Amino acid sequence: MNHHNVTSEDRYIKDLKSLIVNYNLYDIIDEEYYEWSCSINNNNNDNNNESIYYISPIYKICDKKWQIIIKDINNSLISLILRLVPDDKIKNNEKENVNEEVNSKFVISFRNHRYFIPKVSSFYCFNKENKYQHEFIINKNTFKNDIVGFLIDENSKMDLGVYIQIYKENVYDYVKEMKNLIKNDSNRKIIGEDLFECPLVNWCSIGKLDRSPEFEIGGNKWKIQFNRTNIKKNIATFKLINSSIGDNTEFVFVNLVLYIRKFYELHSDETKVFISFQCFNKTNNEYTFEKELNPGTKELIENGEAIFGFYIRVYNNTVLF
Repeated sequence: MNHHNVTSEDRYIKDLKSLIVNYNLYDIIDEEYYEWSCSINNNNNDNNNESIYYISPIYKICDKKWQIIIKDINNSLISLILRLVPDDKIKNNEKENVNEEVNSKFVISFRNHRYFIPKVSSFYCFNKENKYQHEFIINKNTFKNDIVGFLIDENSKMDLGVYIQIYKENVYDYVKEMKNLIKNDSNRKIIGEDLFECPLVNWCSIGKLDRSPEFEIGGNKWKIQFNRTNIKKNIATFKLINSSIGDNTEFVFVNLVLYIRKFYELHSDETKVFISFQCFNKTNNEYTFEKELNPGTKELIENGEAIFGFYIRVYNNTVLF
């Protein structure tokens, strides 16, 4: 697992913030960092539950209460959960707050005085539907050896921190538009889904790639690419790459939505392309989609720039169909 150097406290906070890829697409209404020292082991006696590695204190960031829980899923996987703690009005089901939604991106950071290992979210809305919690899935051996074993000090402790950005409320409606385009789940078990966007700045240049940084959805690491392969015929190539294949993973099953939208308009008339079920594996860890774009797509391009992205839904990889 990749680790980053801690050169100074100020630089460390700036490095965490830089991992939250926003591109000024969403209006930030608050952002903050919180950190504490913790001891993580296999048998947390405070919780009387051997499957729980750690439960953090409830802390306050961006005027909201939060908590981190680390626990077993099975013999090979760990669940890292960031939980928004509902206020009393939500708990008591009072009408004015029962559907509170918190739009965010965040980084959970494990660290010591020399190194830090981040887990970075893509866009996520904490709400009643997802029980106000976000889950990262981590390989158990990776967690024990490459995170805890690598970072703990002589007192079996390390620091655990969270950097969170909170966005305006209108973003989640846009994410739900993408989510609702996927219709054919049948009885497949969803283990994660989310949206990731990337600026498209090389629209007028043939052969030049627009690349996203690596991001994580459904316990898998992904990258997306775009380039114009034929300007006269208005042909564009979009590529989704799974960089987790081979890392204790043989198959990854997903449904995808690919779209383009205007750079500064979240709810413009996007070009949406539904892409059916796909299987990523060791011999085919990327999906390439080539399309001749219709004339309406050009209206989405302003000064050679637009936004392209994928909504990715990941299924349990033990289900073959």
